[in-house]
Amino acid sequence: MAKKVISPEEDGVLQVTVLPPEVEEMIDTEIDNSLVKQNVTETLLLRLETEYGGLKINGPDDKEGYLTVQAARKDCKGVRVLISKICKTGRAKANAEAAKWIKKEKDLSGRVSVIEDRLDADETAYEQERDRRKALEAQKLEQQGIERTTHMVRFGVVLEGGSWVLGNVSYESILVKSADPEIYQTIYNDFEAQFNLNEAEKLEAKRKAEQAELELKQAQENVKRQEKELQEKQEKMEKQLKDLRLQTRSATLESLGMRKQVPRSGFPPAYVYSRITVLVSDIEDKEDQEWEAIIDAAKEELDKIKQEIAELERIREVFSARLPLLKEWSSNGQSVYAKGGIWGTVADLVGISDEQFEELVKENDAYLRERNLQKEKQRQIDLENARIEGVGKSRREMLKAINGDAGISDFELGSVAQKEWEKDLGIAQKLHEKSQQDLADQKEKERQELLGDKQRYEEVVAAIKAISIPPFKSGPYRTKIGIIRAFIDGLK
Repeated sequence: MAKKVISPEEDGVLQVTVLPPEVEEMIDTEIDNSLVKQNVTETLLLRLETEYGGLKINGPDDKEGYLTVQAARKDCKGVRVLISKICKTGRAKANAEAAKWIKKEKDLSGRVSVIEDRLDADETAYEQERDRRKALEAQKLEQQGIERTTHMVRFGVVLEGGSWVLGNVSYESILVKSADPEIYQTIYNDFEAQFNLNEAEKLEAKRKAEQAELELKQAQENVKRQEKELQEKQEKMEKQLKDLRLQTRSATLESLGMRKQVPRSGFPPAYVYSRITVLVSDIEDKEDQEWEAIIDAAKEELDKIKQEIAELERIREVFSARLPLLKEWSSNGQSVYAKGGIWGTVADLVGISDEQFEELVKENDAYLRERNLQKEKQRQIDLENARIEGVGKSRREMLKAINGDAGISDFELGSVAQKEWEKDLGIAQKLHEKSQQDLADQKEKERQELLGDKQRYEEVVAAIKAISIPPFKSGPYRTKIGIIRAFIDGLK
């Protein structure tokens, strides 16, 4: 059966196109001929599936299998690229042919891609395993070099130029790093022997130095004992003076309202009031002149804090009075939010004059009225769009009932004028009815061709006998009808 395509409206009329079967057949034939000309046939595809479908790489050492799979994959890729090129060229002729070409491209390329993708995955796995083995070998050599360098460092061997040197023993660094275990053991033994010799010499020198140091230490201890006794007496007197100074200075800080904070990990002991901090270490260590400077600075800062507290209280009162008058405004205590964004800071809102604030309230009220008006307009638009969308869905259902398709969205379909829609729908219905009648006539014709003369005769007799004969009043016609009835009753 021919396909019907309802295209988007053009010049206010919904376009209905009927694609005859012969056109479809012609397109299919042209596609197949174009592929055959380039030798893209079912035979070619079956060859790829038969020859390459079962190829595999048997492990990381199967280099021959890897090269075979690689060649097969490239062959498949060449066929797939050729198919894609032919199909893309073919579908450029007309939009009506595009769908056929694309489907053929996907079908054929898909079959080849199944093989190509599996071969590509096998090829990639081989290459990754090959690279992994090389990396492991390099890593093993590097780890061996690190371990052997550790041995050299432990023996005190020095790297000079390109060789490891210790006393009279010297080996090239590359030999130390890469030598096999047997050769390296000889190298290790040579450095170890030189190391032991060097250590013996160091031990003897150390013994002599320690003896001289012991004699000097005994003499120094006698002097230190005498100095310690004198220092202890001096420290006792200094402590007494320090305790007295700490008590006096702590009392001064407490008189300013400062309190000693509870000790916490990571914080040194201190007296604190708001942002003013005086360390206990300053109380203990500062000279009188420096201490007086600390107290004067603390008093000055204390006056500033009291003034700031008073200003913050004033800001809080003004802000608390103004923010409620600005409908739908909010604040997190620092920033002020309005119209979906940051308007400014709390200080900005408090800092404007009363006249400016009154103007701001008026502007905000006007903004809210306008926004609500726009919301209502948008709501009306949304309702109308929903109505049109509903009409479009209803019309689409009508088209489905006659196997039609508008080819446009529900909204666009609902936007078509009613008279235009009724006209286009009438055309589509007539085409549908004609198609259905043609199909029924074709089926009846095919059925009649299958019947024999006897079956056709029996159907004719049945049709005649099924005729309903009405009663007649006049004699001549009753006679004629009687003859007809007798003829009908005699039919077998």
